[in-house]
Formats: sequence, C-alpha cells, structure tokens
Amino acid sequence: MFTVIAERINMTRKSIRTKVWERDEAFISSEAARQVAAGATHIDINAGGDPAKEVDDMIWLATVVSKEVEVPLSIDSANPDAVRAGLDICNRPGTIVNSITMEKERVESILPLVKEYGAGVVCLDKLSGRVIWRSQNDVAGYAPPVLATVAGARQLLVFTAEALLGLDPADGAPRWRVPVKTAF
Repeated sequence: MFTVIAERINMTRKSIRTKVWERDEAFISSEAARQVAAGATHIDINAGGDPAKEVDDMIWLATVVSKEVEVPLSIDSANPDAVRAGLDICNRPGTIVNSITMEKERVESILPLVKEYGAGVVCLDKLSGRVIWRSQNDVAGYAPPVLATVAGARQLLVFTAEALLGLDPADGAPRWRVPVKTAF
C-alpha cells in the first residue's frame, strides 16, 4: 500500500488562502473530497497564510476537512502551536506531521508532539542540502520521497503529477515508473 499525500489545501496558494479567510466551507470540503476521490490516502492541510492567524486557520481547516473526509490528515506547519491545534482536532490513525527539518529548534518543538499524539512524521535534511533524488523526465513531486522496501530492495518512492517512481536511494537512478492519471 502506498501513501499518497494530497497537498492542494495549502494557504501559500492565493486561491486557497482567500477561501480559508472567507471561511468558505463548501469550497474547502470540495477540495478535500476531490483529492480523496482521485486516490489520496492523506489530506495535507497547511494554514501558513499569515503567521498571526495560523493557529486559528489550522483549527478551522482541521475541523472542516476532518468532517468531509475519513482519511488521515497531514498537518503541515513549522509552528508547533498550529501542529498541536491540528492534532487536537483530528488525530486519526495514520495522521502525519509534514514535515520537520533536522534543525535543533524544529526537532525539539515538533518531535515531542509527534510522540505525544502518536503521529507519523516526514523528516527532511535541509542542513546538508544534498540532493537525495532527481528525475529527468518527471515534474516536481507532490510530497517528499519515502524510503521503503519494494520487491526486497530499498527504494525511494516519489509521487509526481505524472507517475509513481521507484528510484535508487544511492544515486537517484530510476528503477521503475508507473504512469498515473489524476482528476486535477
């Protein structure tokens, strides 16, 4: 089974930010439902449109989205108060905190929440800047790569707009590619 994190409900996108600040429940609910219908196993919610409003916006988003869909949420914030607010509203089995970097401040503020709530977490290495994978033929991924064992071999799994990719974790060389179609 693959994890597909749908990341369209992100307040860095102007259209989403506007609808959240208008508290347009029908629009946000529709976005969540469409992503699940297209195969998402998790709905990412990012309330980072305005740091002063992030906690309130996270509470509203988590409430609206969790009422609309039954899949786990992916709480997307570097603000520990916003992460806690999202997890307080909806901490279903499979919930993920997306993401933390390995910076000391992030580790010390977010990982205790991951442990307290029993959530999963996506960790990124932003300190080294090392490229972990690269694909020449596919557009940007929807989520960070996931390291997994597939057919007995460790691989990076990457979901892009066009394909699900299996890549060699040592050098990013493609091992396999499965084209996908989305409803978007």
